[in-house]
Amino acid sequence: MADGEAAAGDSRLRLVRAAELSGATAQTSGMVRAAAISGDLVGAQSLWMGRTVLTAGASSGDHHHGESETGIFVVSGSVAALGLTLLRSKLRRLMHGRDT
Repeated sequence: MADGEAAAGDSRLRLVRAAELSGATAQTSGMVRAAAISGDLVGAQSLWMGRTVLTAGASSGDHHHGESETGIFVVSGSVAALGLTLLRSKLRRLMHGRDT
């Protein structure tokens, strides 16, 4: 099986290498995004995954994730994420990377 090719009988399986990340995705001030899994790249319908980089001390501009599920893996540093639930109550989480 070649890199990125689906396993026999499973068209949902994809291998996306760092060199294949796409900057052709929505961008928000204060961060740089590169998509790995999205509708455009692999046909995902409600999932976006990729690499997002913020410089130390930076804050991103306001943005939303629409109907997509969201997962965050912090590689380095820490991030405070503020979001609104469906009931519009505030939710705050502090996440730390492996180096903290």
